[in-house]
Amino acid sequence: MTTNGFHTDVTLPIRNQREDCFRALAEENTGQAFSQYHYVSFGWGDRDFYLSSYNNAFPSASTILDALFVPGESLMHVTFYRRAPNFQRM
Repeated sequence: MTTNGFHTDVTLPIRNQREDCFRALAEENTGQAFSQYHYVSFGWGDRDFYLSSYNNAFPSASTILDALFVPGESLMHVTFYRRAPNFQRM
């Protein structure tokens, strides 16, 4: 897992000894376009909270409360890494 202090992402190797994620997607062009990357990180959550806390900005109290208690739009954020990111212990 990786975190920036606001968001926690699940980070996985793209390839290992038995599997290549892009081969499982059956997308030859995608595998070639991202061949220099070795890890992929997935984060998911409330859209407004994510956008308001982008670049380490602190979201407002109302944004935090809405993210916790009011159903809203969500988004998935995907980051590719060439080297292993600095993993944080959770």
